[in-house]
Amino acid sequence: MAYEKLIVCSNIFKKFGKVEIFENMNITIESNQIIGLIGENGSGKTSFIKLISGMILPDQGNIYLFDKEIKCEKDIIALKDKISILGDANRSLYWNLSGMDNLIYFWTVKTGLNKKAGLMLINELVDKFNMGSFINKKVESYSKGMKQRLLLVVALLGHPEILVMDEPLNGLDYENTVILKNYINEFVNKENGTVLLTSHNSRFIDEVCDTKFVIKNKRIEKISNVERGERVIVVYYKCLKNKDSCLNKYIREEREENIFRVETYINDKDFYKELSWQIDNGNIELLEII
Repeated sequence: MAYEKLIVCSNIFKKFGKVEIFENMNITIESNQIIGLIGENGSGKTSFIKLISGMILPDQGNIYLFDKEIKCEKDIIALKDKISILGDANRSLYWNLSGMDNLIYFWTVKTGLNKKAGLMLINELVDKFNMGSFINKKVESYSKGMKQRLLLVVALLGHPEILVMDEPLNGLDYENTVILKNYINEFVNKENGTVLLTSHNSRFIDEVCDTKFVIKNKRIEKISNVERGERVIVVYYKCLKNKDSCLNKYIREEREENIFRVETYINDKDFYKELSWQIDNGNIELLEII
């Protein structure tokens, strides 16, 4: 079933002890978009995620997910396969298990299906995020970036309709940030998904999101954003092999020996694919994305 409005919060009031987090908070999130949520530390970003995921309930007001009002834990359980949240490595992963064993476990928990049914999707995502070199090692040996990639794949298991990502750039280098941007676009444009992002990186939010909200004064307000299709990114990279075959489909400027500058639109999905392919095959070294 297609839902135009996936999340609706109406007149939400929420406090913890004597601290008021939201007062008369209203927001509507429509389908097939990338939504950015910004705010200062302690403004309520994490509390908002907990509200829309059913981890906590409002003291007053109404929350609707997929046209269904969320009044208790049972309501969110019925929708658990439709919304997925990027968790925290310290609390969401089993460090004594390998990355693959974590994925098989979470696939079974999320879908109720056996290991064999999920292996094709799991292997596809492992390849997409370049995790083959460490996926069979114990998570306790992973770097922060490796754990973040594993969390991303866990969040994507089961084909959710809404993907909530709280600070997804934590621990990611430039190369994996490009891969993440590419997948976010693919998730929305090809799989008709919806992404809700929170980040302290305002440039990342500006580059990626269709719609942007800010939390301030205990409310959530929509703020203007440049049309994504009109936004431009600049990529600097170093050619490691034949420079005439590295991203030569695009207008390039050689800044110094074997170091190039390429400019393209943020929505150019083919560029992301080509860039990822060139990196994966050792043809280029990504230096900077602006």
